Amino acid sequence: MNNYFNLINDDIQRLIISATNAQNNCFIHDIKSKSIIYDEFILNENTKSKIICKITFYPHTITDKYIPRLTLRKVDKQFEQTQTKKDIIIALDKSELASRFWKLINFLKNYKDLVDCGDFEKTYKVVKEDFITEFKTKSQKDKLLEISKIIEESDLSSQDILNTILLKERKKNLKAFDGFLNNKDIGDKSFFKSYKEKFNIKQNGEEVVWHHFLKEHNWIIGLNADIRFTSDLISEQKAGIENSEGRNSPKIDLLGRLSNFIILIELKTANTNIFTKQISKTARANTWSFTSDFIDGISQCLGQKFSFDKSYDAKDFIDDNGNQIDKRKVRTVDPKILFIIGNRQKEFPLDGSQDNITKNDTFERFRRNNKHIEIITFDELYERAKYIVNQADNIKYEKPNYDL
Repeated sequence: MNNYFNLINDDIQRLIISATNAQNNCFIHDIKSKSIIYDEFILNENTKSKIICKITFYPHTITDKYIPRLTLRKVDKQFEQTQTKKDIIIALDKSELASRFWKLINFLKNYKDLVDCGDFEKTYKVVKEDFITEFKTKSQKDKLLEISKIIEESDLSSQDILNTILLKERKKNLKAFDGFLNNKDIGDKSFFKSYKEKFNIKQNGEEVVWHHFLKEHNWIIGLNADIRFTSDLISEQKAGIENSEGRNSPKIDLLGRLSNFIILIELKTANTNIFTKQISKTARANTWSFTSDFIDGISQCLGQKFSFDKSYDAKDFIDDNGNQIDKRKVRTVDPKILFIIGNRQKEFPLDGSQDNITKNDTFERFRRNNKHIEIITFDELYERAKYIVNQADNIKYEKPNYDL
């Protein structure tokens, strides 16, 4: 009776390859006992079937080594061969299945004194490196065309692409976001300083870094601003009409397209306080006083909304690529404003203290009764973005390592 080694749950490091006593073949066995021999390996299984890889060894006619021969087959729950009128194609098209298969190959390659895998490693390395070297020399357009061709010909699903490319990049974005939010250091430099140096940002202050980061990774705002998707974030657009000297037109930090309608986005920083340290003497019962930075920011948002309403049809808006916005396709009707400010968890966490309970209640009442401005803190934006990534990835979020 065959012994089946389950690569899904068992550690292949438990196994070893040894030559027979007669030195005429080799076999795979448990590291603790040569009597527990495995020649079939479970690569994948579900409630109805399993995918098995059988390994047999044959003596090489020239060398003293043994050539492994692999047979893949699909069996039912009783390990009986699946019967069908059609050919059974076992495609390594799932990341877990492919990973287990190559783990098995790598296990065989570790026994070069016994097992002859031919020039597999050398040939694979040359092909892979040649492809990457050639790929790097291509233009951005040709790279995208090449990737599109590979995706099409390999019949990859959108979920495969999401898991391997998009999610990996978004996890990296989240790690950077966490570094900004918690004022982490990279070596002897602050996270903000390292980011400025990497992207050659000359302006002072943290607000310009947040502006650059959220614009470069617009999915963070785009998937959080509304049920509809926010796209085409444009930097620092004038929200009004200049006077005769070309001045006095307020600028909005970011201008986005919410479906087919404009959204205005105003940024402060995660370190901007929403509430005063001490409650004002004029504050009403069960309320707390807002800082001037917060109130001025609200006033700024309302002023920009009013100016933008008046100016949209009267002036041209140019995106970051120098293209004029087609106002027949992108409209403005009572534009929404997204105001991003502060760090709720740091400034007034729900820790049970009466002061923080009052601040939380005051903040929530204020933004729930604000018709035109959606107020969100940077830590709330981060938590929503993390939830989006975790839902798509369906795994526990990894501890950040703060790579930019």
